[in-house]
Amino acid sequence: MNAELIKLEMTPSFASVVGRLQATPSRDTLRTLMTSIIVDQPDPLTPTEQAAVLAPFLWLLAHAKDGLPLS
Repeated sequence: MNAELIKLEMTPSFASVVGRLQATPSRDTLRTLMTSIIVDQPDPLTPTEQAAVLAPFLWLLAHAKDGLPLS
């Protein structure tokens, strides 16, 4: 995965900090850290994988439609 081609969505406050760090000696470290975060992200789940992950929660919601006792 080419980290240069990925658009990052940052909160304005984080973008401000990143922008200010670009003009410091720490810019190379920042770039390395941000690249490693991007590259280490798993690929998005397929619809089949999403359904498998959500199935237990959907089952619980379907069976708890009248509520669950808390104690």
